[in-house]
Amino acid sequence: MAKAAMKRTLRGATYFPATAEFNENTGETTVTYGAARQLNSYKSGTRSYTCDPVGETKEVWADGIKIYSETVNGGYEINLEIVSLLDKQLLIDWLNYIAVEGGVAEPTSSPELPYFGLAIYEDTSDGVGQTLWFPWVQGNGRPSESGKTAEGTSFDPTFPTVPLKATGTPDGDDHFCLYKLDGKNRLTAPPSGTQVPGVELSTHYIELVEDDTFTLTAFTAPAGQTVTWTSGSSSVATVSGGVVTAEGAGNTIITASITVDGVTYTDTCTVIVTA
Repeated sequence: MAKAAMKRTLRGATYFPATAEFNENTGETTVTYGAARQLNSYKSGTRSYTCDPVGETKEVWADGIKIYSETVNGGYEINLEIVSLLDKQLLIDWLNYIAVEGGVAEPTSSPELPYFGLAIYEDTSDGVGQTLWFPWVQGNGRPSESGKTAEGTSFDPTFPTVPLKATGTPDGDDHFCLYKLDGKNRLTAPPSGTQVPGVELSTHYIELVEDDTFTLTAFTAPAGQTVTWTSGSSSVATVSGGVVTAEGAGNTIITASITVDGVTYTDTCTVIVTA
């Protein structure tokens, strides 16, 4: 039976690992972005988000006259709710969760959480769409877990949420906290900043039945790189141009690789095939 598509105005999100480096000679800080990581919302969508501004206005008055005013822009508090169980890679990247067999484990303590560039995509009434881009975002808290039973044949659980905090860009040449861009296509490169080469697959785990196919998408940085696809076991699954074909029962690894300036970068997807 075919699965019904979710009607949505919110289409998904992308994040880019970000680092900042201070140059003592020039006194400038440069923000560098890694390869795009797409949140796996293509199957069920992203449910909602809120971006509340954070900041305050400082004013100095003399004899009833305002002589000085300064607005401190603290960026945005972002809450992004994903429809589906929490993406494992997201928890590892954003909140320093630890990968364990079959899942992730929440640490009791962690160092300072990493930073990211975050893009959120929306449909708009004119059909063009809108992309929100936050250049400097940091994970802000543990995800809340909740659920409920479903009555009859329906399936209507309450899904977890991931609270994320956008703090604007405290360093670097780019001091903007938020961009609003026309279009809703997934970004493969940040609107600003430099990129670290890399390749990221649209998913890292698939289950197939013999003779089934599944199409993997490889997002590369820089965009447009030639991707080489290989299968660890062609008797289990073959791959051509990202299309995975299940050949026989078993497990294998599909690898996508690119070469930039003589250096090879890879990402993998585990494939489990049942008879």
